[in-house]
Amino acid sequence: MKSGIYNKPEVLDKTKHEGLKVAPINNFSYAAELKDSPISLSEFYAASASQPIVFAQSDSGENLAISILGLEENQNYFVNDKGEWKAGEYIPAYVRRYPFAFAKMNGEDFALAIDMDCDQVGGDVEGQSIFEAGEASSYAQGVMSFLKEHQNDSLRTQAFIGKLDEMNLLEDASAEVNKSGESFTVAGFKRINEKRFNELDQEQVYELHSNGYYKLIVAHLMSLRNFGKLLKG
Repeated sequence: MKSGIYNKPEVLDKTKHEGLKVAPINNFSYAAELKDSPISLSEFYAASASQPIVFAQSDSGENLAISILGLEENQNYFVNDKGEWKAGEYIPAYVRRYPFAFAKMNGEDFALAIDMDCDQVGGDVEGQSIFEAGEASSYAQGVMSFLKEHQNDSLRTQAFIGKLDEMNLLEDASAEVNKSGESFTVAGFKRINEKRFNELDQEQVYELHSNGYYKLIVAHLMSLRNFGKLLKG
């Protein structure tokens, strides 16, 4: 599964991007074609009430938890023609952080990046400054704090999925979709095998409870009901 909303990401530089500002983004048209989004553990409970949560691997082999936003290519069920997100439905942090992102530099270092293709980013927009007096503004520092927290949560998510794999709980899955007289298959993801989950011994169940994973597994399984919501479209 692939997901992306960034067209021209650039690592921010206090010299090159001096005077750059970010205006408020009032709609989600930039995510209208986003059919899935990575999410992290802290999002599981809220996301499970809105979207199916599944598991996949990035092109680099990184384990990911994925929130399914649409069943057809380039179509996000949660964004309407006006760029409005469906009221009461969860918005993944990956979507909310736009136009900012973390760019991996050398080793494990990350730098703040921004989508220069975003209409709300520029030197002549009315918004928050990224740099002030040659240093990151308080606004930019707040963005960095949010992204660092999200990055740390992503590492915890990888550990969670690694444990699921270690316990042989994951299985390849697909969803058969019949919509408007057309049939197609949504594939390329993994889910928890409920039979294996129910057959875990007492010690394994205790381990999942002690590290908080048991409730996350239940949230994942309950979230799969949301495929029906996407089918109704």
